[in-house]
Amino acid sequence: MNNTLREAGYGIRFMLAIAKIISVLASICFIDDDDQAENARTHDEALALIHERLQAAVALWGEMLVTMGGVLAPMKSFWYLIDFIWCPNGTFRYTLSTEHAECKLYIPDELGQQVEV
Repeated sequence: MNNTLREAGYGIRFMLAIAKIISVLASICFIDDDDQAENARTHDEALALIHERLQAAVALWGEMLVTMGGVLAPMKSFWYLIDFIWCPNGTFRYTLSTEHAECKLYIPDELGQQVEV
């Protein structure tokens, strides 16, 4: 399932400093736990596009689970938006979650209904 996410273009991209190879981490799994992540692909990519890509990745993950007889558990699911702004002096500050109240994430429950995480 991780390979499917990666092949669909989801996941964090980062460059390995010494080898200068771009690596993709689609998600981290352990037993029935999965951590998915998305990051900006360019320095000026809009947060709305990153959020849209994350929502699509989570939807795909949910569809794959249902296909295999599983389901996402909304009561055990949560997510964090980590965003920051570069300051003129080269440092950064994290944005407040209230600055991104429009960013909500939805997953399908056992009945197939979309539930906010």
